[in-house]
Amino acid sequence: VPTAVVLDLSGVEKLVGRPMPVILGADVFKQLVVDIDFGRHAIAFHDPSAFRAPAGADTVPLSPSAGNRTVPVRIENGPQVQVDFDLGNDGPLMVFSSYWQPHDMPRTHTVSSTMTGGVGGAHETTVLSVKQLTFAGHTFADVPTVLSPPGIQVVDGDRSAGNLGIMVYRRFRVMTDYPHDRLYLVPNATGFDAPFARDRSGLSVVQEGHGLRVLLVAPGSPAQAAGWKVGDVITAVNGHPIGDDYATSELSKWKEGAAGTTVTLTVANGAQRKLTLRTYY
Repeated sequence: VPTAVVLDLSGVEKLVGRPMPVILGADVFKQLVVDIDFGRHAIAFHDPSAFRAPAGADTVPLSPSAGNRTVPVRIENGPQVQVDFDLGNDGPLMVFSSYWQPHDMPRTHTVSSTMTGGVGGAHETTVLSVKQLTFAGHTFADVPTVLSPPGIQVVDGDRSAGNLGIMVYRRFRVMTDYPHDRLYLVPNATGFDAPFARDRSGLSVVQEGHGLRVLLVAPGSPAQAAGWKVGDVITAVNGHPIGDDYATSELSKWKEGAAGTTVTLTVANGAQRKLTLRTYY
């Protein structure tokens, strides 16, 4: 019988900016082939005994690990390691302290900070760019990567090196076959090699009504150089007010603009402040 778990996701909803009434859980994945076509925004479910992967699909082993599944990756020139298969991670890559500490990643990369959130709450975390990430025979460049804080159980551990997130998987049609411990991947026809989206402002914000409250100003970022402070409230971006649909609108992507783009931000007292985007990590 499938297990139902009741969680208070209101804090997560605030951080991601959209309702989360249900999380599709492990029981579905354990019993069926789950076929997620990110390019078509479609999901389908198949009987594992009758499913046949499309011709030319990459096959990746899904290794059982403490009730979860892991997949093999290679981070830069390091050894092949197992990372959690995690469709709940909305970034490209999170690396656990069991990997990043012995490899001294903060010393060998330009680092900054960001706010991340999930079922375990919101945390300030270190962020950097991994020069190369190899997965399923494909190598991706300049991958924004979060280093999880040591000791927070839901985002740390030593059973795997980290977790691979949805910003990598969405470049494929993804078919999970948990009953046979396999993952099938078909690269998308468009956008497969596109640069990863990244914040170039340095402002971690949360929507509160018709404003964006600043939770964190990233070290070394354009926002820090421009004097932004935690608690500042943004009410409009380039003259467009923050509306109820902000999180699902194109306006919400303003922080991910090209380096050199100047954005005009209106703050709560009506003043306008210009911020020029820059790649800072």
